[in-house]
Amino acid sequence: MSNAKKTSIAVILVILVILLAVVLSNHFGNGCNKNNNDNKITSIIPETKSVTGVIDSLKKEIEIQQRIIDECGKKIIVNRDRVIHVPGPQTTIYAPAPYAPPPTQTLPTKITPPAETKIYVAPQGGLDQIFYESGSKIILFCIRLGGSQDRHVPHLAMLNGEKFGDSRTNNQSGFNWEIAPEELTDGFVGEYGLTKDGTFYVKRSLVDRYMVSSDNGLVEIKTTATGWNPTQMKISGGYYFYKK
Repeated sequence: MSNAKKTSIAVILVILVILLAVVLSNHFGNGCNKNNNDNKITSIIPETKSVTGVIDSLKKEIEIQQRIIDECGKKIIVNRDRVIHVPGPQTTIYAPAPYAPPPTQTLPTKITPPAETKIYVAPQGGLDQIFYESGSKIILFCIRLGGSQDRHVPHLAMLNGEKFGDSRTNNQSGFNWEIAPEELTDGFVGEYGLTKDGTFYVKRSLVDRYMVSSDNGLVEIKTTATGWNPTQMKISGGYYFYKK
């Protein structure tokens, strides 16, 4: 119930009480004569009933107002998305807005450029890079006889006094043949070499000078193209050869 309504009802009740007191004072204020009093009592009964009726009416009005207040409490609708309307005096209550988190800042996607593609340019001579020593245009190779670590040519030939103008130390108490790109041949020429199509060759007569029976005819090549792993060579005419 609003404060205004409560105050109005209280004022009415006070006025009624005062009126009732005035009426009773008028009727009983002139002495205590029985006959007179009986007559006065008889005369105020209607007035008392009238006042009592008013009081009953006010009580009913108070009950009606209380029921209205109770119904108002039941009909209040709380909705976060709509305005709440309360019956009675025009009062608009705005529901609090739902919490909305601040927008997340989206950082631009970092684009990683593709790795630079290196275009391979074949060294002079047209052979693949696997034939060449790392970072150079030099090709090195030697042959091994009988599968023995102590029997390599040209090292054995040089220990026997032979000289090769293009031999090169391997820094491990041994030597390899060295071939430059411009020394590639179109076929098997001379005692050893490498063709333009990538075929290594060593003349059979050179090998036979250092081959012994215990070698069992096994001739292997070691070079960058084989990962310096011994790889058996084949025979064609007067040459041992290996084609990568």
